[in-house]
Amino acid sequence: GEGSDRGRETAAMGNAGMATPPPTSERLVHAVQTFHYHEVEHLLAGGMNVNDPINKTGHTLMDLFAREHKQLIDNCIGYAGEPMEKTRVFCQNQEQAFQTLAVLRKHGAVMSGSTGVLRRGW
Repeated sequence: GEGSDRGRETAAMGNAGMATPPPTSERLVHAVQTFHYHEVEHLLAGGMNVNDPINKTGHTLMDLFAREHKQLIDNCIGYAGEPMEKTRVFCQNQEQAFQTLAVLRKHGAVMSGSTGVLRRGW
């Protein structure tokens, strides 16, 4: 059937030396969640839509970024390290977040119309 043909095509592509997995919304969501801005850029430059809903409640990648950035800041504030180490970790994490935000904005990312961005329902 059609599914088995698709499986053979995927296997053939894998045998052709494809180094990275195909772009998926799951990969894009994970890259935003972990502030891997190079991966975000790669996937968006490859044609993925920056404003497609990422869940059934209609949230976008920008909504996800806001939620994850809030969590990052909360984690940094609660970090129990020495002041210099805490500052270094905070600044390093913020730089990754800001780079991710820059990539999202470059590709035209917007927040959803949902007012429940930081509420439950993800």
